Amino acid sequence: MLFNMNKGKPKMTKEQLYTQIRAGFVTKGTSLNKWCKQNGYHRQNAYAAIMGEWTGEKATELCNLLIVESGVPLLTGINNPPTETHLALTDSDAGLNWDSGD
Repeated sequence: MLFNMNKGKPKMTKEQLYTQIRAGFVTKGTSLNKWCKQNGYHRQNAYAAIMGEWTGEKATELCNLLIVESGVPLLTGINNPPTETHLALTDSDAGLNWDSGD
């Protein structure tokens, strides 16, 4: 599954999203692991939510929170994380497209 902000822009894989979230926390002077501990989450659950291995309402909420809290510039404000339940989802208000193809 790939993340595509807009047509013509490069797509982001789940692995790239995870890396961007981690980098966002480092830029803020912390880490994904520290943020998770301070906010009562297990880092493994954060990883699973981002990678689409853990789905459901709580996983969606956590993924959205991580995107916003990490300050990933191109992803802030996304309403739907990149999980298997969101394949081919289009959010026309934000101009976002989630798709499962290359």
